[in-house]
Amino acid sequence: MLPYNASIWAASLITMTGGLFAMLKHETFVYPRHFGLLMLFPAGLVLGGFLTGIERPAEWLIRLGVILGGMLFWFSLFQYRLTRRQVDTAIYLVLASIMIQGLIGLSQILPNNPFKGLMPWVSGKVPAGIYQQANLHASMMATGIALALYQATTPAFLRMRWPFKALVLMTLLLASANIVTIGSRVGYLGLVIALTLLILSRGRLLFRRKLTTALLVAAIAGGAAIGLNASDTGTIKTLAKIERLTANEGVSGDARPHIYRLAWHTFLQSPLIGHGIGSFQHVFQENRPAYYQQVPNYKLDDKRFSHPHNELLFWMIEGGILALLSIAAAAVAVVWQLIQMGWQRGAAMAALLAPIALHTQVELPFYISSIHWIILLILLFLCFQSGKQVRRIQLSRPAQNGVRVTALFATPLLIIFLAHALLATSGLVQYMRSKGTQPKHLAPAMNDFYFREMGEYFWMRALLYREMHQKVTDHTQEFIDWAHHYTQQTPDKLVYTDIARAYLHLGEQQQAIETLAHVRAIYPDDKQLEKFEDAVVSGRFTADTSDEATPSPLPASQAQ
Repeated sequence: MLPYNASIWAASLITMTGGLFAMLKHETFVYPRHFGLLMLFPAGLVLGGFLTGIERPAEWLIRLGVILGGMLFWFSLFQYRLTRRQVDTAIYLVLASIMIQGLIGLSQILPNNPFKGLMPWVSGKVPAGIYQQANLHASMMATGIALALYQATTPAFLRMRWPFKALVLMTLLLASANIVTIGSRVGYLGLVIALTLLILSRGRLLFRRKLTTALLVAAIAGGAAIGLNASDTGTIKTLAKIERLTANEGVSGDARPHIYRLAWHTFLQSPLIGHGIGSFQHVFQENRPAYYQQVPNYKLDDKRFSHPHNELLFWMIEGGILALLSIAAAAVAVVWQLIQMGWQRGAAMAALLAPIALHTQVELPFYISSIHWIILLILLFLCFQSGKQVRRIQLSRPAQNGVRVTALFATPLLIIFLAHALLATSGLVQYMRSKGTQPKHLAPAMNDFYFREMGEYFWMRALLYREMHQKVTDHTQEFIDWAHHYTQQTPDKLVYTDIARAYLHLGEQQQAIETLAHVRAIYPDDKQLEKFEDAVVSGRFTADTSDEATPSPLPASQAQ
């Protein structure tokens, strides 16, 4: 739903194609150290995806496609055979992009946001960047600070021209201001880990370069001062959350420990190969009532969780131990590479990876922002520069031409697929802006591979409410059948209540009561559901008494 994700993948596809052509031109394949361990990561996830079945083909294909596409993008970077200076230039380009994101973030808290007409933004008192989510923006800013400090400690930095040095200082200034303004716990913790590793590994060098170090510290301090002066809301909220965790409430004051426990219990139900890709929402939600019985004094938020706020738990539930071992293999390869690089450089590289890697253990960054996935891969490319190996590939001339032609056809087709996804999201936004009165905007989504499910969601709800308004039942049973299938994959509260309304529209009150009892067991603290159920049970509510004439857009707050 966020357009920049399709754009970043279009650019990545072009990069992959260029890497493939470079490999064919040199007739050699450049690959990093520990290549075998690294390949276990996508291989294990793909194998697990086949073993557990394909309940949701679109999500299954896209999820695995993002992993395989990311690995192909990463390997394609090695095929360009960049010199050390070219790699250094590429890192400065990454810094420039983070600096621009920092400018966008700070502009969002200005009284007159100059970017308001150029990009959508979830209104609030803290920067959210292009990601529409403050924590994502914070982890990127923390990565920018670590990367800027790393560049400032490279041997070539003192010889760089002033624009490059100014870029480093501006990135530190803007990123620090954004992090302080946001007050994100994961952003702060990722930054602290990164700074600690950088100081331990590059402390002596920073001490020798006193003037440079003074400028770096001044830039960070200046950014922090700007952030505190701009808004103290984010920092105060962070301190309040930390105090809640350490106060008498303990872990019960925060939802994550309970989410992790419930996720662990869900994993134990199918530990070997998991429940299948795309199954998390259903199995997690269905296990909530049993967890409430074990912990009667606590209820999770009345939101539908689409992720357990921990990437390892997420893949353990959907892919089992096989997925966990696949991820562990890649992690071992990265740690091994860092160790082989030596303490100073290895710890500095670990500092670059820390903010985004930490973020994956408390939230779902890669499922909102593909930029975080691509940036992590670029940093890993920097990490695996040492120890590269070259292997000659022997392909006949017809085989080489076949690969080139396939790439030239496949890349534009995939970019067209991404462009159609942009068209589908635009149609969905227009439909929601019309408050459901213009179903013609759903046509692109209904014909899109990925967004078809969301298009059907709005279409079927519109169909039901139109029939309720017209007092006809031609397609009401069709809606009920569709909705039962939909909630088996996505336990959406609105769809459950619509099922109850549809049963009432058919005069089947008992089925409506059973449906509401089921959804209330999952979301016991939802006051609107409680009020609705009481009205239906008491007979005060019928389909004709509903004040909803048109379907409501899917609330952004309903899924976490």
